Amino acid sequence: MDRFKLVLCNILIAGLVIGSIYWLAKTSEKEKAIRIETVNRNDRYVKGIVTQMFYHKGLSIRVKYIVDNREYENSNGWSINPNNIHEGDSIWLRYAIEDPNLFITELENEY
Repeated sequence: MDRFKLVLCNILIAGLVIGSIYWLAKTSEKEKAIRIETVNRNDRYVKGIVTQMFYHKGLSIRVKYIVDNREYENSNGWSINPNNIHEGDSIWLRYAIEDPNLFITELENEY
């Protein structure tokens, strides 16, 4: 009986962990789709400066840019880097006019 309870408990814990990972992945996909849709609806181009690039645990980039005399610094993922861009380099990005915090850099496939 104790062995049955142990197996059942392990199955429940594994199900909870797998379910949580699945939920996080779906939520992330949905947020990315909303960001891309918002930017594509009404956007402008601006040059930004790469402040950080991360190559481990997912490719991500942090960019500083100015819109209407207001400075923004946000991060996003990146897919490709054909121009070999590094920290301190300038980069093109498209941002949503309705929310300048939402942007797509030239390093993303959706650009």
